[in-house]
Amino acid sequence: MVTFDFNKYVNLRFEKLNLDALTNLMIKDNKMMGWFDLDSRYIEDIKETANQIKEKSDVFLIIGAGGSINCSKAIIDAFKPHFKKKKPEIIYLGDSLSSDYLLELLEYIKNKKVFVNIISKSANTLEVNLATDIIMYLLNKKYSKEELKDRVIITTENVDNPLTRLAREYGFKRYVIEKEIGGRYSMFTPASLLPMAVAGINLELFFLGAKEAKDNLSDCYKYVLYRYNMYLSNLVVEAYNVYDPKLKSFLEWVKQLFAESQGKNGRGILPIANINTGDLHSMGQFMQDGLNIVFETNIYNHSIKDTKITKYNKTMDDINYIALKSVAKSHFENNKNGIIIEMDKIDELNLGYLAYFFMLSAALGGYLLNVNYYDQEGVNNYKKIMLEELSK
Repeated sequence: MVTFDFNKYVNLRFEKLNLDALTNLMIKDNKMMGWFDLDSRYIEDIKETANQIKEKSDVFLIIGAGGSINCSKAIIDAFKPHFKKKKPEIIYLGDSLSSDYLLELLEYIKNKKVFVNIISKSANTLEVNLATDIIMYLLNKKYSKEELKDRVIITTENVDNPLTRLAREYGFKRYVIEKEIGGRYSMFTPASLLPMAVAGINLELFFLGAKEAKDNLSDCYKYVLYRYNMYLSNLVVEAYNVYDPKLKSFLEWVKQLFAESQGKNGRGILPIANINTGDLHSMGQFMQDGLNIVFETNIYNHSIKDTKITKYNKTMDDINYIALKSVAKSHFENNKNGIIIEMDKIDELNLGYLAYFFMLSAALGGYLLNVNYYDQEGVNNYKKIMLEELSK
């Protein structure tokens, strides 16, 4: 279960808006709403493919950048044990141009059984294309063409592009990212669902949580209004705070979702992420006592497994929760605003709920700011310059 506290630590009155009407306008006006209705048609096929990967591989290598990997990583890392490795090991490539990372990866996987999922809607992302060329060279040395056929999955748009041509050449299995879905909104598409299924995540429950969020938009609307009114009050930095490191990757996706959807035309709120209580001993100083440009969104998950601390006659989760409430109270008393989102536990229902909640909030908030929530010209600009430099 996911619950929201929008009142206790917020001292600004909200401007009232008809967000139901605004949502209907957004759906009518925009063509990039393919994620809104939660298409679950691929689930059974994805589960079958995932079972084959789990049976036949040591490493499942996912090549992608941005939303193509941030979505699945957000959910997978929330379930991943802190110290124990699960088989197959899921490794990502394509989100950096680090030669050290690449060389260590190639050495690490050279004697392992490898399956690869190449994910790129556009098929023209430099990092993904470089990684694909390098990994395909390695795989062609490691496997025959017939063996390789079942070890690579392509996930891209259903158009003629380098990845669809690669799939045809080798006979690779292919999944489609629909034209009307952007990368950071691909949480409920094969781009994210296949890696999640390989990680053992229950896709049906994940969709069920999302559908619950879709059927209950009141909290989403309150959150959109909360952010909008903070923005109107010149509070232009939103600190997303979690109290469990397992949610670090979830915050990285949330950061991308809001920064890339709304940071346009000189508008938008800058999202930052804190992993507490660790960041309370650094960033916490600014949150408490720095320039008053920050508001907070706290996401807390209660622990199922717990340890009793006899000194305080409380569990570690009790103490962690007291830390959350103490920080929120302390910041509020110093004229800082914050809300609290609570999960009774980390599970597919709760994360599916929050994933859809944040996706709709980012899109609707962008529409409210009068920006195109689905494009990313600021990102494309550096890519254009970089390709020009590489061509010299």
